[in-house]
Parts: sequence; structure tokens; C-alpha cells
Amino acid sequence: MDTGHKAQTPVDDSRAQALALIERAKHLSSTGHIDQAGDLIGRALSLARRCDDRQVLGWALMEEGWVAYCAGRPLAAYTASSEACRLLADCNDVERHAQALNTCALVYISSDD
Repeated sequence: MDTGHKAQTPVDDSRAQALALIERAKHLSSTGHIDQAGDLIGRALSLARRCDDRQVLGWALMEEGWVAYCAGRPLAAYTASSEACRLLADCNDVERHAQALNTCALVYISSDD
């Protein structure tokens, strides 16, 4: 009997898992659990690369940049955020592109140079 439900492929599953990890990491970073958020983002990045979804990869990089900024790692924050900017601009994801740009700006204005 056809229920109309399409089975998830491994790519769909990786995408869903990456999105869930990104959201969990956002929550953890907003509550000060930066190390835990960083661990989750590392896993999310791996999954996002596996599913080959540029937008999800951009979201994971955006969050990686924010977590790195919160952890006091400005070079890592800028590197991840600038890559997120490129990917998210290519995907026309205006809102998240702006968030990634914001992290780049925070790194810039926070620098001692």
C-alpha cells in the first residue's frame, strides 16, 4: 500500500541531522555553553559537507563563526564567517548572509589593530 510517504535518503538524513545540530549549537552558545556548541558545530559541518547542501553548509559555517567569536578566537571566527558570507550570498539567503556579515564586523571592530 502506497502511503505517499517518501523514504529519506542518506543525504536527506545528513541534512536533517546537520540542521538539528546547528539549532542545538545555537541554543548552547546563547546560554554560554561555548565548548559544547563548538563540538556540535564540528559534527554539523561534517554532515553538511556530506549532504552537499551549500546553504546548510553556510548556516553551519555561520554558527561556527559565532561560536569561535564567543570563544575568543577571532581569526577562526572571521574565516568561518567570511566563507559563510560567500555561500549564503550565492544562495540568496539574505537574512543569514547579514548575520554572517555581522560576525565579520564584530571581529573587525573588536580587533586591537
